[in-house]
Order: sequence, then C-alpha cells, then structure tokens
Amino acid sequence: MISKSEYLADLSHSLKTPMAVISESIDLIEMKLFKEIGEVEAYKGIIERMRRNSDILQRSINNIIESAVIEEKRMIMRPALVSLSEIAEKAVDDAKIYTEKKNLSIKFIDKTKKETVFSDGEMYESIILNLISNSVKYTGENGKIIIKLCESEEMFITEVSDNGCGIGKDRQKRLFKKGGIKRLQEQGSGIGIGLYLVSEKIKLMGGTKHLESEEGKGTKFSFAIPKKYIFQKSKTKNDFGQVIFNQSRVEYSSLLPFIK
Repeated sequence: MISKSEYLADLSHSLKTPMAVISESIDLIEMKLFKEIGEVEAYKGIIERMRRNSDILQRSINNIIESAVIEEKRMIMRPALVSLSEIAEKAVDDAKIYTEKKNLSIKFIDKTKKETVFSDGEMYESIILNLISNSVKYTGENGKIIIKLCESEEMFITEVSDNGCGIGKDRQKRLFKKGGIKRLQEQGSGIGIGLYLVSEKIKLMGGTKHLESEEGKGTKFSFAIPKKYIFQKSKTKNDFGQVIFNQSRVEYSSLLPFIK
C-alpha cells in the first residue's frame, strides 16, 4: 500500500509540472501577442485572467503540499548567505500595485545594518509575503500598513502592522492552527492555512512570533529569527520539491477579490 509520503510526493510532481507548462505558455503567448499586435485591451484582459487564475491555483497547490510536508516533518531549510532586508523591501515594492488600488499607505522602515545573514531567504520571503498580503486584505481604504525591520545581536526581527479590522482575543487563539478561522469571512479564493504555514515555518527557522491585535483597531504581527541558522540532522529527504514560480505574484494573487 502506498504511504502518505509517497502519495504526496507523486501529487506534488503531478500538479506542479502541468502548472509550470501553463505558466510558461502564458508567458510565451503574452510576449508574442503583444510584440506583434501591441497591447490590445481585449487580448490583454484575457491574458491577465489566465495569469491570475494560474497563480491562484498555484498558490492553493503550494499551500496544500507545504501543509502535508510539515505534517510529515519533511520540510527542510535551505540556508544560504542572503540579505533579508532586500527580500523584505522587494516584497513591499511588489505589494504597492495592490495598495495603490485600495488607497492604502504602505511604509517600509529598515533599522538593521543591511548585512547578509545565513538563513533560508525563500522561506523568509514566503512568511513576509503572507503577512503583507493579510494586511492588504483586511485593511480598509485609506488605511496604513507599516513593515519594520530591526535586529539584536543574534536575531533579525520583522514587524508587519496595520490599522485594519483587527482580530478579537477569542479568535486569536485559533488563528495559527490548521483549520483555524480567518480574520474575516472569506471573500476570495484559498484554503485558509496560510497563517498555520507561517507559524510552522517560523518554528522551523528557530524563531518566535508575537501577535498584538484589537478588533476594529488593527493588528501587529512580529517574528524574530536567528541570523545564523544552525543545521539540524534530518532522517529523511524532502522529496516534495521547492515552491516554484514568482512567489510574490503567486501569494498576492489572493488579494484580487479584495480589490475593486
């Protein structure tokens, strides 16, 4: 009988391969079409819808697979020398196209030395993208979002705060559990496990998280991760493959139902 791990490994490859083909095909169509006939609005709209739905599907696939990998204790770190400051700044810049549509103010404050650290940059990026995405979703028009970076001797600290709808104390206890509730009634696509994955990834990176929120006033989520990752022995190899595609585009695809 096939094991759960083997089934999920097969599922990973079965889903990701056709998604890669679809995404690459959209890129080729977009380049060829616009080169030959220019940005005709009718065709541009079709391409954008194809891209949007491809990204939404890819995001759901990634979340399902990552959740299963974490449950099987098979997710591993891939540390390298990276600039977490640059990763965070790019995540903020990529969000601006969405914040502008909601008339949101998004501010980036970096109080670190902007040094490279030995950590998993891709995992850090996935965490901060999810947190920024949530702030954009649940902050009303003309609201404010602040992303602040600071550091201690051993830890790199990231804060994402907003003056959005906030989260009641009774809901905060379940927020990071798989199958927990969301900050608002779901308006768009997704399977509601983003913050569960965020919490588990922070733990895997050897970090800690902290949440401050009051319903109707806003939310501040902060997390601290070590500047130097300590290798841990793993009995098994992660055969589920890395998350592919443009992470910011895929993560921010969940914002579209929240933006008019």
